[in-house]
Amino acid sequence: MKIEIKLRKLQDNLRNKGFRIKWIPWQEKGKPEYVYNSPLTHIFNIAGLVLFFAGIVSAAGIYEIWQNEYLSGINPSLPGIFISVSGMIFLLSGRIVAAFQKQKGWVRIEADCIDRETAQAFHLSGRGSKSKTWTYRLLCTFYFNGRKYTVTPENSKIISFNTKKQAENYLESRISTDNKCFLYIDPQNPLHAVFDRKQKI
Repeated sequence: MKIEIKLRKLQDNLRNKGFRIKWIPWQEKGKPEYVYNSPLTHIFNIAGLVLFFAGIVSAAGIYEIWQNEYLSGINPSLPGIFISVSGMIFLLSGRIVAAFQKQKGWVRIEADCIDRETAQAFHLSGRGSKSKTWTYRLLCTFYFNGRKYTVTPENSKIISFNTKKQAENYLESRISTDNKCFLYIDPQNPLHAVFDRKQKI
């Protein structure tokens, strides 16, 4: 139990790093946050991982099959690379399926954006250096089934912005001058919201 609490605290600290607006969690408190999966997406994930690592082994030329007379003249790494790429496609497809299944019953609602900010998101790049991109966080309120909710919706875009101005322009294009915006929410748990449009992955 203590390990779960510590892990969740670490997740919350990482999520809030660099932001003034603090994340409002929608998952159970005291439990580690999880990534949604279904039996179907588990199949995609397992198949993808198996293919990916099988391709790496094949590309390394470990199996002698690549040297037999039927494949003479073919670079032994090419089939392995193809298998690995296929595995990555399976993994990506699993996330697309998971996003669709998770959000298929979600409701589009109009909300009031009461606060917003942009912040730098750091990503590791070559030789241990960090590349800087920009992301955002919103604080929104809305009424659903007669109850008022305050949420920090998830980003619908999976790619961060190259500059602060790009992030600000994106928000300005999707939040009206009277601070109205649209969210997709889980009707079973309205604290779980996504800004502007459903997530693709």
